[in-house]
Amino acid sequence: MPSVVIYNISKGRGKRAIRFSRQNIWLRDEGSCQYCSKALSIDDYTLDHVNPKCFGGTSCWENVVTCCYDCNQKKGERTLAKSGMR
Repeated sequence: MPSVVIYNISKGRGKRAIRFSRQNIWLRDEGSCQYCSKALSIDDYTLDHVNPKCFGGTSCWENVVTCCYDCNQKKGERTLAKSGMR
């Protein structure tokens, strides 16, 4: 038997991941369109997959941005290079 037993009470605690959600994406992008920098209200914006889902893009923090309806329609299901957007 060991003479000292270490009990790790911090297991399962510590930093908590921020939940991936529509509102948190809007907050991260400071409520503006990532393509044209237009200010967007919390009720009037869309989410866009930078690398479209049809090309293997996933719904993750690195691939989803807020954008206005006009920019989302312009980009469609194309990559940034094919749509001519930055």
